[in-house]
Amino acid sequence: MKTNKLVISTLAAALLWGATLASAHAAPRGAVLSPSDLEASYRTALVERIGKARAERPAAFRNVDDVLSAVPELDRRKRGRFATISRELAALGPDALMPMLERLAVDGPARGKLTDTAWLTLRMGLIEAVGMRRDPVAVPVLWKIYEQESEYYVVRSAAEALGRIGTDDAAAALIKLARTRGPKQLAVLSAIGDCRRTVVARGLEEFLRSSPEYEATRLAIRALGDVGNSWAWETPAVKKTGEGAVVRSTAAKALVDAFARHHRDEVLRIAAQKALLVVADPATPGMIEAAKSGADPRLAARLDQLKLKFVSYTTKK
Repeated sequence: MKTNKLVISTLAAALLWGATLASAHAAPRGAVLSPSDLEASYRTALVERIGKARAERPAAFRNVDDVLSAVPELDRRKRGRFATISRELAALGPDALMPMLERLAVDGPARGKLTDTAWLTLRMGLIEAVGMRRDPVAVPVLWKIYEQESEYYVVRSAAEALGRIGTDDAAAALIKLARTRGPKQLAVLSAIGDCRRTVVARGLEEFLRSSPEYEATRLAIRALGDVGNSWAWETPAVKKTGEGAVVRSTAAKALVDAFARHHRDEVLRIAAQKALLVVADPATPGMIEAAKSGADPRLAARLDQLKLKFVSYTTKK
């Protein structure tokens, strides 16, 4: 009986996906954008690249569609808020980039009967996996998604993908958006930690000094931990920028200042402490000592505790 139920469930998902693709081909557009949303010269070049890729590597397109076709079943079996397909798509390798961009912005599945969460899983997964490829050719698509979309998780995925690609222009634009009040500010702040660039670390440092609203402060503190993450800076894709030492030092300095500034708020204090441990910059103990200058007794005691915790944690590492 269980086997029959699984077969029926799988068949139903396949039929739903087939109907979804058929609907998409009735009026070609991507899962997030229409081709007309893209600037004309870029659109022409992208469509040509997609056509060439399809002729040379048709299996890559089938592989991407195989992952997308699993979304209804993954959504049905999810345990958290969303299922995820980004890692499965990214694991298909560089040949999957053109198929993913096609499905996002040129010719992709329509929503059909997908649930709210399944539709988000599909769109977010494609966007995030494109970002994982770190190829600047995707930047115009991602910026257009950011500009046109209003759904929080789609906006966040686009900002995260742009941050992963991490071009100079993208990094500068993202930190400007993160520091600008508006309906998309929190989505950018929650994603910008994947843009591990000096301009981002310094921009977040300045932002925290401007006394932003509470949730923006919390997200900026967490983002600094992500930007300066010592483990991330050991990966080849991030390490090759050569900005690790400056980014980690800047993040640590900003986080010590945030810890001292918000030490009376337990949530923000603990967030800054956790972020400092993640960054693990070697100069942190000296920064903590410097912060004790002129501190009241309660803050000085908390800074001493922070220093002990930091030394203990980094020694064990």
